[in-house]
Amino acid sequence: MTFLSPYFKWVILFAAVTLNNGQDFQNKLFADHRFTCPPGQVVSEIVGDVQGMFSKDRRWIVTCKDAPGNAKTTNCQWNRNNYVGCVLSTMLYQCPGDKVITGMGSDYKDEPTISERQYMFYCCDVEGHVPHSCEYTTFLNKYQGDLNYKVPKGKVLRGAYSFYLKDGRDRRFKFEFCEMDSYKTTTSG
Repeated sequence: MTFLSPYFKWVILFAAVTLNNGQDFQNKLFADHRFTCPPGQVVSEIVGDVQGMFSKDRRWIVTCKDAPGNAKTTNCQWNRNNYVGCVLSTMLYQCPGDKVITGMGSDYKDEPTISERQYMFYCCDVEGHVPHSCEYTTFLNKYQGDLNYKVPKGKVLRGAYSFYLKDGRDRRFKFEFCEMDSYKTTTSG
């Protein structure tokens, strides 16, 4: 019977704990992903985890926070054409009108010439609020690198940009974040 040294047991335990940082991913590698925030919430963080240096895929975690002013989210919809951009190409998306991102999804395509995800976003109006002063982040990940983006306090996500590098067989991501202002509707009477 072989016994592991106490040092080796700690190394195994540390590796098991840090591989996913205790996070529950919403998809498995090479599987589709769909997530929408509950009503009244918007996306607060997006995590994309690459498994191994030469992995062709990411596992995703999308988390949510209350909408500004604890407002309702209404008129929600997945982006119009279902997918954003084309496989193996640049992706540029912004929620229509004054909507903000309240969910994210992707389908994994694994065909002889393609191993890639097609992305989609779920967007909602935030009742009594309008996005403004929007800007894009810098690239948030390196090719074959993890992505971990927390939306700044008081801001919301409105869009996404991603560039695909064929040689790197991966994408780099930027997100568009905005401030939100409330407005009052008036009724004439």
